[in-house]
Amino acid sequence: MSEIAFVAFGKPIPQGSKKAFVNKGARFAKIVDVNHDGLMSWRSVVADAARRAWIDAGDGLIDTGICLDVTFFLARPRSHFGTGKNAAKLKPSAPEFPIWKPDWDKMVRALCDALTNVIWTDDARVHEGHVRKRYGIPSAEVRITYTKENET
Repeated sequence: MSEIAFVAFGKPIPQGSKKAFVNKGARFAKIVDVNHDGLMSWRSVVADAARRAWIDAGDGLIDTGICLDVTFFLARPRSHFGTGKNAAKLKPSAPEFPIWKPDWDKMVRALCDALTNVIWTDDARVHEGHVRKRYGIPSAEVRITYTKENET
């Protein structure tokens, strides 16, 4: 098994859902992505971080089975902290993990699309994965494990 790991620093942005529009008199719906502000910038940050790590590996695009392990780090909201002299202290009611939006599956969608034609030929090659959302410096820690064509 071979492995590549990297960190993409920046606020993880989810890739939106799809929306269908039907023009008056049209026979087919037009399907468009409903993307969040900053999505293309985030995908560029991910692709650049991956490209830098991939240069060291010196391999071509992965076209075999892939296991993806990713941890998304999100900034804590100000409401999790006290005020005044307690501004640096977490409130007892602050949750340990980010359990609200953005949805982790939409963040994975953006990350996987950013890695297509940078690390792998198609994100359909990902057959296994583990995803986490945590609080911390906004970023994504990514570990990709794969089998090279000539490995048994």
